[in-house]
Amino acid sequence: MDDNQLKKIIALNVRAYRAKYNYKQTELADLANITQSQLSIIERGITIPKISTLAKLAEVFHIPVDDLLKSHF
Repeated sequence: MDDNQLKKIIALNVRAYRAKYNYKQTELADLANITQSQLSIIERGITIPKISTLAKLAEVFHIPVDDLLKSHF
């Protein structure tokens, strides 16, 4: 898997989990202690987030980090 594929998978997963929990971007960013602009960049597939950021998002969603890295949506 190349970086672009990983960026797309993470973006899809974060957007899907955010929709599942009915969070607005600002709400999720606050809960994960990241900025809304960081979250937007992740959701648009522009960057691969740091593992610490993935861990914060996974904690909010009550899932293991690797669920954000798998293609399942």
